Amino acid sequence: MDEQVILDKEFTLSWMDRKQNIVEELDIQSFNRQAIEYIKVDWGYTPSKVTNKDEIFKFFNTCKINNIEAPYSLENLLTVSILNGNDYIGCRHSKRNKEQIVISTKESSLGYNVVTQFNQTISIVLNCHEIVSKFIDVFIKVSIGFIYQQQYLKVELHSHTVHSDGDYTVNDLLDKAKDRSLDVLCITDHNTTSALQEIPDNGDLLVVKGQELTTYFGHLLLIGSLEDNVVWYALDKDNIDELIQQKHSQQLVGIAHPFEVGNPICTGCRFEYNNKFIKEFDFIEVINHVDMNSQHNKEAINWYKELLNNGIRIALTSGSDWHRDENFPYPNLYVSVNNKDENQVLQAIRSGNSYISNVNHSEFRIDIDGQSILGEDILDQQIKDIEITMSSEDQQSMNRYILSTNLGEFNLKKLSTYSLLKVLKEIVVGLEWFMLEGYLHEQLVMLTNPVFIKEDSI
Repeated sequence: MDEQVILDKEFTLSWMDRKQNIVEELDIQSFNRQAIEYIKVDWGYTPSKVTNKDEIFKFFNTCKINNIEAPYSLENLLTVSILNGNDYIGCRHSKRNKEQIVISTKESSLGYNVVTQFNQTISIVLNCHEIVSKFIDVFIKVSIGFIYQQQYLKVELHSHTVHSDGDYTVNDLLDKAKDRSLDVLCITDHNTTSALQEIPDNGDLLVVKGQELTTYFGHLLLIGSLEDNVVWYALDKDNIDELIQQKHSQQLVGIAHPFEVGNPICTGCRFEYNNKFIKEFDFIEVINHVDMNSQHNKEAINWYKELLNNGIRIALTSGSDWHRDENFPYPNLYVSVNNKDENQVLQAIRSGNSYISNVNHSEFRIDIDGQSILGEDILDQQIKDIEITMSSEDQQSMNRYILSTNLGEFNLKKLSTYSLLKVLKEIVVGLEWFMLEGYLHEQLVMLTNPVFIKEDSI
């Protein structure tokens, strides 16, 4: 576990601050929020009470309190409320004048709720219920705790069984998934969830429920907790936003094979929905089936980059569209998480903390301080801290690299931390995003989600 202080502040308040709320809004979007284990707030104030009769009388006179008799002692009362983005997390209303508060995804301190995920800002609100001392000294220290257990899981997001047009029974598919050394498998039969009723306990294999909505205007992958079947034929070019709005926080909706051959050869395979809805999706399957270099995959990747340049921020994914055995290496989505947990996997996919590779045991990383930055925002001044690591299998599987950015493409004969930073530092002015592509003999074998660059305004 690593811990980083993001606020350390001392200040003085007076009678005049009673019944006020003092807000410290902390921007944490530059951190890898997937790796945050907890946020800790140490705070306190002195003195806790006033026992001096003259000071009490002065307080009563200053505040023009004349309807009650001044007591022999009065207590100061301050509390701390916490907001995760706009979500109110809680407040412990007590007379403790020194306290440590911990907020996490697993367990939080008394008075505060557990969070499902950390948003882009955390607000610490000092509630000054009563200040009876002429002056009161306050300290607030906020720290973030990071997990060192970050790992990449091998994920297949797009598969079929005999419940639609696949060759595998559910049990056959699960056995094949284990043969592929998958960590996570999503079953996405066409327009039905009936196969999901047959899923047994699978030990180490995490099976995520899904469905491929095979509509007349495009195929959509619905991933995650499925409570109801979706009436797929009710979806048309102009009402797809209703489906997206109905999904809850534990579901993803993505665009499958957007440039596949369409009507009349494969009705609905090509994405034909209104483009104004694209930014509402969670991901685009830019690599479909086992041939990463097919024409429709190349078109999807180019389209994805155009969307980025038009300010549409969305994650990219892959899916084998797995129906039967293939004689080619399967493309896998490698997703960065702390634990093999469905919510973490889905959130990492949504945020783009993943990459695609047909290397069977890939270990490719773009990190800052040991944490993946794929899909994340970093400041331009943090570029110098980027580190690249990859396994020997990755190195042997690629002999050329392309750095794709909003400023164009840059060829790298060799990929290392030094070679990447050399180019990034030369083009940092105007750089908004970058992603890496790995090739073997001109064939794409690896593709990362983008890293987004923010200009440091300080």
